[in-house]
Amino acid sequence: MRIRRETRRSQRIDPEFVKAGGLLVPDTDVTGIEFETKHGKTKVAALHVFGDRGSTRIEADRFILASGAYASTKLLWRSGFLGAVPGVRTVGKQFSVNAGSPVVGIFPTRMDAFLGQQVGYALEIPEERMIIETAFAPPALTSLGMPAWGSEFQLRLGKVNYMMTGTPVFATEGYGEIRKGGIGESGFVIDFAMTNNDWRRLEKGLNLTAEAMFAMGAEEVYVGRFDATSVRRGGDVAKYFGGLGPSQFVNVLSAHMQGGNIIADAPYHGVVDRNLKVFGTENLWICDASVIPAPITVNLAMTVMAMSRYAIEQMYDSDLP
Repeated sequence: MRIRRETRRSQRIDPEFVKAGGLLVPDTDVTGIEFETKHGKTKVAALHVFGDRGSTRIEADRFILASGAYASTKLLWRSGFLGAVPGVRTVGKQFSVNAGSPVVGIFPTRMDAFLGQQVGYALEIPEERMIIETAFAPPALTSLGMPAWGSEFQLRLGKVNYMMTGTPVFATEGYGEIRKGGIGESGFVIDFAMTNNDWRRLEKGLNLTAEAMFAMGAEEVYVGRFDATSVRRGGDVAKYFGGLGPSQFVNVLSAHMQGGNIIADAPYHGVVDRNLKVFGTENLWICDASVIPAPITVNLAMTVMAMSRYAIEQMYDSDLP
């Protein structure tokens, strides 16, 4: 008997960009943007990158910056671009995040919440630009936010199968900024603090979430706060969350960084125009969450994709010098 062995090579699926002749270079860091000004016009002449083959200078007709709110701001600043108007820094301004604090409810019957779907349900609070979402909470993640120590910690963790988690999430006001600072290796810091109105909105969201849990039969509700206290009946919820602020050391989580290089109608107010082209440059566009001018609550991915698609069309239609 003759055995025939066939070797089938797996087909390689390349992005449309690569099929069209584009080159993807992984594991490469962009270290700087080279700007040049001729005849009163500024453009990007090249990118300086560092990878496995050392430093490289890449030239092109058009450039897109899409490193995210924090990294895009750092790259522009390090490259000497702080804004299109001399003496007016627009880069790094109006930074914000989506913030939230998990509320844990303990029920008399098994919930097995860690088997559920992340953000399986969400309730919108339009007047506060807030949503309250259910959260996937495996034991390890639950333990990280558990406000207790020693035997109390073990006691609470032992009830993990009876827990459900709901998280009020809202877009903070955009008064933060990304700037140079002496802390950390990068040389940049995020200067951000929740405003009084942010704390008020968070308090309202926590109240609504806790009250909903008690209405569903919860025996105990708590959040990650320094004093490790909890509330055991709905009538005490308002007092438990009353006067919420930084002094109570409540565990507040952040995600979806946005702003820093916002879209605006004039270079005095932002970094990019309505086509996401950087003010004062001829061939640079920004296609990431740093251009979002006012914070939004939902996941940013689809918004960034839509803006990027629009910007690409404008980029192809633009006349370059």
